[in-house]
Amino acid sequence: MYATPEDIRARYREVYPLLAGKDAEGRPDTAAVEQALAEAASEIDAILGTRFAVPVSPVPPVLRRIAVDLAVGALPRTGATEASMYERRAREARDLLDKLAAAVVQGLQSAPVSACPKHFACNNQEYNRNHNNSVVSARALREIYLRGFEICIKEAHPKNLMTSYNKINGVWSHYNYQLCTALLREEWGYTGNVMTDWWMRYAASPEFPELRDNGYRVRAQVDVLMPGAKTAISKSAPNDGSLLATLGKPDGITLGELQRTAKNVLRMTLRTKFAGQYKD
Repeated sequence: MYATPEDIRARYREVYPLLAGKDAEGRPDTAAVEQALAEAASEIDAILGTRFAVPVSPVPPVLRRIAVDLAVGALPRTGATEASMYERRAREARDLLDKLAAAVVQGLQSAPVSACPKHFACNNQEYNRNHNNSVVSARALREIYLRGFEICIKEAHPKNLMTSYNKINGVWSHYNYQLCTALLREEWGYTGNVMTDWWMRYAASPEFPELRDNGYRVRAQVDVLMPGAKTAISKSAPNDGSLLATLGKPDGITLGELQRTAKNVLRMTLRTKFAGQYKD
């Protein structure tokens, strides 16, 4: 018998009060958070069944993935002095929250499950988020909107990461090579799997016009399209052909790029299955 989504949510909700807890020196009690999430993750894994089993059930089992949302809240503005004080305190609070997010991921992944920080990146409004273009300077992007992800990636090493729906400076996040390859993987050293949110915006690459949709996505090293088809609810639609449409053509997807993204997915799978025993 498999866990229902509510079984897991109920267990996970018991941990949330710890996020406000502090240690003897007044700092966030990341150790308590990590321990509590480790216990919750072990229980979740036990509820879901044997870690190596492939369950067969009329009701799809719950994915062994818990999302950690790292969105940044907007800062209210008042007078210059009050705004400065508020922003300083907000930055301090933000640093604490980022550390707690890393602790959540570390706790969860002590069991053979995967955390999935999201939404990468600049997903800071719900209204029109499927069409929104987040225009942000390079400095603000790094110092505010990406800082929590950087801490979480470097300290906790999540096995999965989810992109956002929105554009960032004109490029959909799931096609954003600068974000998902140059910064995330080459600069921060991330070696896990990157997935889309539930569907993606279909488009052609402005740099390589013949490359589009899933080929465009794989070039950016966004490895998995969720849930697997063009709509947010379809899990069995036929392949649209866009991944391999340009294989062998000028500026098209290459065998090396396909192998690279396959390696990212397989590495994540092995790390989850063997609970940290897999080595590069």
